Amino acid sequence: MTDRKQMPQRRMSMTFDFIHEWEKGQPFQYRATIGYYDDGTMGEIFLNSSRRHGTALDANARDAAIFVSIALQYGAPLNVLRKALARDAQGYPASPVGMALDEIVKHNLQTYGAL
Repeated sequence: MTDRKQMPQRRMSMTFDFIHEWEKGQPFQYRATIGYYDDGTMGEIFLNSSRRHGTALDANARDAAIFVSIALQYGAPLNVLRKALARDAQGYPASPVGMALDEIVKHNLQTYGAL
């Protein structure tokens, strides 16, 4: 196992909002914040539900984002993490973490140099 690469105290970040539908007709808005290393690579993600703060739904999204952040800091490639997450029958992400990672890849936000 490689060593964990800690995030710098001060770092670039970017925040964006997105919608994830847990069940058909039940969309929830989320806010994702991505933290970057000095070289511009993604090292952390924070997720919050704007409507369900403090609920199990919000806690699960935050906890999953922590796991993704730790995996990134240990060197796991973002695409490997993204592809490992559950998808529905149509191929869409089954969770807000999956949706956030898809949005990051879709908009080429893995590095702030790509913005």
